[in-house]
Amino acid sequence: MAARGTFSLIPNEVLTAEPEYHNVITDSESMKKEYINIATTPTEKFTLNFSALTNTERDTLLDHYNDQYGGFYSFYWSSVPSYIGSGAIIIGRWVKGSLKMTPISKTYWKCSIMFEKDAEGYWSPFDFVPTGASTGGVDISLPTGKTIVIFWGDGNVTTVTGPVDNENYTNAYAGAGTYTVTFWGDYIAVTRLDINTVAADSTTVRIGALSGLAHFRCYGSNTISGDIQNLPSGLTLFYCSGSNTISGDIQNLPSGITFFRCDGSNTISGDIQNLPSGITFFRCSGSNTISDYTTKTWTTKPATFILIPVGAGGLSEGEVDQLFIDFDTDLAWASGNKITITGTNAAPTGTSAAARTNIDNEGADITIN
Repeated sequence: MAARGTFSLIPNEVLTAEPEYHNVITDSESMKKEYINIATTPTEKFTLNFSALTNTERDTLLDHYNDQYGGFYSFYWSSVPSYIGSGAIIIGRWVKGSLKMTPISKTYWKCSIMFEKDAEGYWSPFDFVPTGASTGGVDISLPTGKTIVIFWGDGNVTTVTGPVDNENYTNAYAGAGTYTVTFWGDYIAVTRLDINTVAADSTTVRIGALSGLAHFRCYGSNTISGDIQNLPSGLTLFYCSGSNTISGDIQNLPSGITFFRCDGSNTISGDIQNLPSGITFFRCSGSNTISDYTTKTWTTKPATFILIPVGAGGLSEGEVDQLFIDFDTDLAWASGNKITITGTNAAPTGTSAAARTNIDNEGADITIN
């Protein structure tokens, strides 16, 4: 059930109720009176106590309860005290029939109501942390019928309902600081995510939680870390610049990736021949230690091929020569294409001179040591 509305009245106390293990109703058992599938994770419940609500506040509570049809709809509880989940916003619903209101004077009411937390499965393990930011921003693509909620980490939320294609969403923070941005809802249906916040921190494991992701970009002075083997398996475009420390062997890139760019302080390693077969754009600079090449195994021409290792590693003379010879053998180059093999790579020798001349005559721009 899609979340709607926000509840922000501040309770005087919140008590943790006894969790319950609900029945899991499958399609095949939907007409039975008894269910044998019991959830392994309990549903968390909390009792919110209000010691002295004004008439207006009492009406706000009652209206919100009624607006959710007594527990049918879920919503955002944004006034969570710090001793419950560190004060993070929780999505859930009112427990039907739990609202109690007792007058203590003509103008004040004592009220209590029970809140049931939604299943954890709706929460995305993905998050990123804008550091020192005054604005958070993302571009998102989401298919028809899917909804996510962006929690910006400061109490603000943005609901995104598909279809949207590369749509921009931003949040202005009250002041520069460190916030945790996460998603709720159909997060595995997100197909594109661009993190536009200048300074952002995350990991490839958390990005990998967006299992439907095909397109990922992150710019600026981000400090994304982790092994590339943890990226979503269906990823076709990966662009990460900044101060990232991404690691891993290029043979573990998603097999369908066609565009790969990783700058910054990455320590990516491996053999160039293990690039995915459909690669059309490859750029890896930073502190990568890519150091091997035997023979070309990819089947398409990378219109841009840039390899600039600055750490230990780099291709030898023979490997650089063989790479240019393979580039020339069965690939047609054109104006605007670029090949840059510098950094700690060795300079090519006369062995590949003819191949480089052919590529240059076809219009490609070659830069070597």
